[in-house]
Amino acid sequence: MSDLFQTSEDLRSFLANAADGAAAYAADPDFTALWASDSLAELLGFSGQPAERFLTRERIHPNDLLWVARVVRPAAEARCPFSVEFRLLRADNWPLRVKVRGVPTGELYQNRWPVFCQLYTVLPQGELVPESAVEQYRQIQEVYDDQPCPLLWLSPGNDPEIRYVNLAGIRLLGYPDRDRFLRTASFRLADYLPPEDLAEAVSALSSLTQAEDQVLFSCRIRDAAGTTRWMSAAAQMRRALSGKLLIHCIFSDITRQKLAELDTLRRYQTEVDFLSATQSEALMGKLWANISRDTLLDVAESRDLSPLEPSGSYTEVVRRTAALCASGEMAGQLTRAFSPAALQALFASGQTSRTMEYRRRTANGSIRWVRTYAKLYRDVESGDTMGFVYTYDIDQERTSAAIINRLVDMEFGFLGLLNVKDRKLTCYRNGQLEAQLQVDHVIDYEEELERFVLRFIIDEQREAARRAFRLSAIRRGLRTDDSYNVSFSVLENGQIRRKRWRMAYLDDTHTTILFTRSDITGLFRVQERQKQVLQTALDRAEQASAAKSEFLSRMSHEIRTPMNAIIGMNALAAQSLRDPAQAAACIAKVDNSARYLLSLINDILDMSRIESGKLALKEGDIYLSRFLRDIDTICQEQAAERKVDYRSELPLLPDGPYRGDGMKLRQVLINLVANAIKFTPPGGSVRLSVRQEPSRGAVPWMRFTVTDTGIGISPEFQRRMFRPFEQADTGTTSAYGGTGLGLAISKNLVELMGGRITAESAPGKGSRFTVRVPLPLPEPPAPDAAVHLLPPSSLPDLAGRRCLLAEDHPLNAEIARRLLEARGMAVDTAANGREALEAFSRSPTGFYDLVLMDIRMPVMDGLAAARAIRRLERPDAASVPILAMSANAFEEDRETSRAAGMNAHLAKPVEPAELYDTIGAFMK
Repeated sequence: MSDLFQTSEDLRSFLANAADGAAAYAADPDFTALWASDSLAELLGFSGQPAERFLTRERIHPNDLLWVARVVRPAAEARCPFSVEFRLLRADNWPLRVKVRGVPTGELYQNRWPVFCQLYTVLPQGELVPESAVEQYRQIQEVYDDQPCPLLWLSPGNDPEIRYVNLAGIRLLGYPDRDRFLRTASFRLADYLPPEDLAEAVSALSSLTQAEDQVLFSCRIRDAAGTTRWMSAAAQMRRALSGKLLIHCIFSDITRQKLAELDTLRRYQTEVDFLSATQSEALMGKLWANISRDTLLDVAESRDLSPLEPSGSYTEVVRRTAALCASGEMAGQLTRAFSPAALQALFASGQTSRTMEYRRRTANGSIRWVRTYAKLYRDVESGDTMGFVYTYDIDQERTSAAIINRLVDMEFGFLGLLNVKDRKLTCYRNGQLEAQLQVDHVIDYEEELERFVLRFIIDEQREAARRAFRLSAIRRGLRTDDSYNVSFSVLENGQIRRKRWRMAYLDDTHTTILFTRSDITGLFRVQERQKQVLQTALDRAEQASAAKSEFLSRMSHEIRTPMNAIIGMNALAAQSLRDPAQAAACIAKVDNSARYLLSLINDILDMSRIESGKLALKEGDIYLSRFLRDIDTICQEQAAERKVDYRSELPLLPDGPYRGDGMKLRQVLINLVANAIKFTPPGGSVRLSVRQEPSRGAVPWMRFTVTDTGIGISPEFQRRMFRPFEQADTGTTSAYGGTGLGLAISKNLVELMGGRITAESAPGKGSRFTVRVPLPLPEPPAPDAAVHLLPPSSLPDLAGRRCLLAEDHPLNAEIARRLLEARGMAVDTAANGREALEAFSRSPTGFYDLVLMDIRMPVMDGLAAARAIRRLERPDAASVPILAMSANAFEEDRETSRAAGMNAHLAKPVEPAELYDTIGAFMK
């Protein structure tokens, strides 16, 4: 029950005293009673009973039920007030005339249906109708409902309304029962008649002016589902039990008679068309015959037959025509197809036409293709089967069709015409796919399209095919192009084949679309192979381009880092001429950086020569003891610096000499050992062992194994680590250095020697690289190094300033620190972006006048650190100058630095003068 009527006692009391009675209803399909005042219950003889027991549809007088529904239902749907007068049946079935005013309360029943408050006022009753009259009315209603003919009581006027309808009438209007009709039906006669029929019906009904007047008329009635029936109506003005004049209408279904009349009209029109048919060169003969009586009614023309009498025999015409056939077989087929008995049997089966194409002789003796066509109908008056028979010369048509069919067979698997208006597809050439679907000559395009897609188009292309074959998509495509082409893969006889559909307008009217389908499997496969070749080449080119772009970026960083050390240390050495020890230390560091730079250049040159095929081996004598000693000399120093235990193992083997390119072999092993040392943490171990493998022939094979306890290699990187420019991840360059060329060079050198290199590794468990070659290993000559000194430059005064320097490379950090300290600037250093962020965060406001930030650093790079500093909630976070100082020297790198919040970007190697000028600009 509505909360309003549950909780508001004052409102209920007010409503109870505002009229003779009050109630609340929900405007749901059943008009559920929610509450009734005691006065209303007492008035109707239901004192003490709940509202839902007596405020029901059954308490409304049967003769007023339609009227009440017509008023109340639209008001409920629109949620607006209403007023209606009708008769309520008391508990003793005495009718009580009342006026009900309904107002929506604004509440919802079950959160959906609007609630109405209704006030009941008892009207003057006049002469009371006894209970027997009500019972009489109900009995009459039962009699009406038992009648098979639809019966309607209508109100007079220009817009007749249905005041009563029996069950047959309810079904005529398209409703299953009275309850559904009362809930949802319209009560206006205009809603069930076409406009032209309504005008005639209203005109006929308007002639009824007094009781007992009668009129007959016919009209079409369209039910709620849209089905139309022809009905004959007998209408009479009668006085109802209520005393009102209403129109009593009884309807009879005359649909069959009307259709028969229409068929007769069509027959007469056909006769007219036959008699006035346009003459053409193709028309050879035509006749009209009574097939049932085997008589000719009219012969309009017969070019190659003897003159025929209109009263002659139809059978004789068939016999004489058969005699002209080019063969006895064709004559027999014609006789069997067009004999009177055959045509009558055809018509009895429900078919109304027959066509046959055959060859026959003409008047000049030539043999031509002709088509004989019979159209049948039944004479309404006599019931006889009537027929029109036409014969056309189709020789040119058949010849053209033969040519076209041959061309179609050669080119197309399907050909059809799609009517844009009615969406019917006429199939002129069906292929195996249509044969499997058993399609008719004329089909519903959209319906058959779905069958075709489900039956033949492969699963992954079905949705795309549905979209492509929509008529809207075809017409959209034909707006801009002369043809619309699509191709899809179909399953045909258990094989996947490629089909292409081409659609084009047949002419400028754009009402018909020519539809073709051809098999392009061979061409498609060639194109797919070519496409795959091109895609593979493109993928390789893009991979190579991406790898080389990454390589250039790495090279820029790797080359500028030692160059920065060289330029910086040269400047420091020039400033330390009076301090030989300091100058010597600077020059030594310059030498180390130059050697590293030279190794990078050598790697690049080696890779270039390998890829161009210009790298050649130089054989020489190799002594194993000296060969390993040279490797140990180089690698032990590196291992000591990283606190890694390095050892080489040489078993009792002939010392040599062996023949081979000792320098290239040594280069491979040094690279493997250097990698092992680089990726092994302090305290770890690296081993280089040599073994001679069992003889594979006259040439001995040596196996060199480099084993470490380092960080290991992921399975994913193992699959690509021998490719040029590859590294495990972008962080490897920052944390460990390297170009990504070492392993690629090593693999190519070993294979050039006729050997093989393999690797075994797992993350966190170290690695093992094995080199097998048919000759011992080479000893590469030590690269020469040159020392270049920078001329001294003028130094600006930075005394009293403090700088936070973030640089992961110790040498670069030293250079920058000493250059700044030389001008009196205090310098705090950080080894990565995280340390720099923490140092700045801990410092007092304004403590640092400048931040110099490298870009590529482990843990946190410079870009992330700069963004984090700018986000700090302190006054100097947004104003402190942050200068990028990085080997990333491209213009996009400068833009990236500025986007991260940096004020300037200094590319390594940094010129001291540029460094001082840039800093000085921000210190003013």
